[in-house]
Amino acid sequence: NIIPYSITTLGMKPTIGGYLFLFSSIGVGLGALIATKSSGQLSTLPWSGVGMSVGCFLFTLFPFPFWINIIWLVGLGIFGGLFLVPPQAFILAKSRPEEKGMNFGTANFFSFVFALLAAVVLYLFNTVIGLSPSMSFAWIGIANLGLCALLFTLRPLA
Repeated sequence: NIIPYSITTLGMKPTIGGYLFLFSSIGVGLGALIATKSSGQLSTLPWSGVGMSVGCFLFTLFPFPFWINIIWLVGLGIFGGLFLVPPQAFILAKSRPEEKGMNFGTANFFSFVFALLAAVVLYLFNTVIGLSPSMSFAWIGIANLGLCALLFTLRPLA
């Protein structure tokens, strides 16, 4: 969504939107590093999800000045990294040695399936429904908050 967002909301060329991905990648790397240095417990997942939702809302609420989007992208990436590492570590830690590859491969397969579904959802939001990319971020944040509520329900935090 960042490329359409950078074109319509920020008035940038598509190339600039592509370069903005770099900042989310930096954030994911930082989040993954933080997750490995911290407890890395699955109980952090709902809070990481809430952080990602807040990041989506920030794009909608505060798009200007341009540089603030870099902060939002790095923050969104950090929470994404914090969200990705604990389940992967859990899968590797809890799998029997002969099943680690199969379990990790299955988890990655589902990650790619949901990445494809995310593209379909963005297509529906932006093209079929006609939402602006900025409003798509807001609706993604709302949907993500719903999933976080489910995570909080399924995995009560101590």
